[in-house]
Amino acid sequence: MTEKDAVKCKSYAPKECWFLPVTAEFNGPFIQTIIEKLKIIMDKKLLDILVCPICKSELDLQSGDSELACKPCKLAFPIKDGIPIMLEEEARHIPTD
Repeated sequence: MTEKDAVKCKSYAPKECWFLPVTAEFNGPFIQTIIEKLKIIMDKKLLDILVCPICKSELDLQSGDSELACKPCKLAFPIKDGIPIMLEEEARHIPTD
C-alpha cells in the first residue's frame, strides 16, 4: 500500500503489510499552467472586491490589464507587477471624451 494509506491502516494492518513511499514531481510547464490559472481566479476575485479609493465605485480593467479605471472619478490606477496601486497621486486622469 502507499505510505498515506499505511498511516490510516496502522492500527489494524497485519505486520506482513508493506508500504511504499510515493513522491510526485511536476515539470516546469505544468507548474506554469497552474500558476496562470490561479492568477486568473485571483485577479477575478480581487476585481470583485476592489473599489475606487475616492468614490468607492466599481473599477474596470483597462489598457490590456495594466490599469483599473474609475469612470465617475475619471481616474485610471496602474497595475505594477500584478499589484494595483490604489493611490490618487499615482492615478492617470482619463480624458472626458
